[in-house]
Amino acid sequence: MPDKPKTLKYSISVSSKLTNLVSVLEWFEACQSDYMPNSLWLPSKIALAEAFTNAVRHAHRKRPENTPIQIDLRISKTALELEVIDCGEPFDLLAHLARQPKVADLYATHGRGLKLLQSIADRLEYRRLHDGRNCLYFQKHYQPIIS
Repeated sequence: MPDKPKTLKYSISVSSKLTNLVSVLEWFEACQSDYMPNSLWLPSKIALAEAFTNAVRHAHRKRPENTPIQIDLRISKTALELEVIDCGEPFDLLAHLARQPKVADLYATHGRGLKLLQSIADRLEYRRLHDGRNCLYFQKHYQPIIS
């Protein structure tokens, strides 16, 4: 029986409609791997939902609904990496996070998502790509599952 590849790679591109969140999460479910502990799957799914929703609502708010959002997922035996690539204006994630209150307003209807992503991730970045798009990079490490 052949060995599994060291890193599993998946990609999807969808238009900027909130209704596509269902398709994105179904795609993510289909990518689930026994490389990753089940206890981290739901937090990673929440991170993806938040990242996608932010791309639609904020990065693409002034763009047509057919503007694509590309999502790349890599799962290895020790880490999950997620890239949500949008076509919006540049955004300074670190400055935005620094301006956020230390204690979240539990009754707020929005504005807590990036802090949530930060709390789940081991590494979280938002960077401009060479082609003018932006990439929200999320990385979560875990101990290898012994099989």
